[in-house]
Amino acid sequence: MSDKTTHRLNPPQSDFITQSFLGVACVCLAMMPPFGINNFLHGRYWLGIGAFIIVGIFAFNAWSILRHNRYYTSLTLFGLVPAVILFLTLSLLTQGLVGIFWCYPAAITFYFTLPERKAWFANAILLSVVLPLASHVLTPPLAMRMIVTLLMISIFSIIFVRVINEQQQRLKLQAMTDPLTKLLNRTLLNDTLKEAYAQSKRSALTMTLIALDIDHIKNINDTYGHEQGDSVLR
Repeated sequence: MSDKTTHRLNPPQSDFITQSFLGVACVCLAMMPPFGINNFLHGRYWLGIGAFIIVGIFAFNAWSILRHNRYYTSLTLFGLVPAVILFLTLSLLTQGLVGIFWCYPAAITFYFTLPERKAWFANAILLSVVLPLASHVLTPPLAMRMIVTLLMISIFSIIFVRVINEQQQRLKLQAMTDPLTKLLNRTLLNDTLKEAYAQSKRSALTMTLIALDIDHIKNINDTYGHEQGDSVLR
């Protein structure tokens, strides 16, 4: 997956990060506002503000994906991640055990909405902030269990996302290459020619197209068999 700060998508949207972000955003937009309102009603204004900041970031990025086909990874990394960690810190300090419950969806969210290395970075910050706080607001037995289970959730998320990414790359490779010669097939021909032409116009460099035509393949197949014909093509 691309590790750029902005993802420009080509429909149909097939990028795992953008698709999972839309799913997570739908859940967040449906479930977090009631908790934000509840925090306001009980005088926990900073928690309420934090909840709606998180909702706002999700809403904007989801709108950008659906309306403009663009996903802002930088907004997630530098906006959503700090907002979530600040929300968790305030929740742990003011609500104790209740704040722990929010740590688990937060850890999963980072892995499903960020490129892998950035997700590691975000979760490392999350763990470095949350784990010391948990040891202060919880009893030692509960704190130990919370630390272990949160680490397990993080590891499980890494494994799950890694497997999905590897399968996605394998499917993309199969869709773009010819199984016999392992060369790129016609699926990408038009896009590749358009990109090359656009680059040639930008850089004012000459573009050259070379076409190769292999003759007499049918005669080789008829005389020596299709296996030999395939060997010649390879």
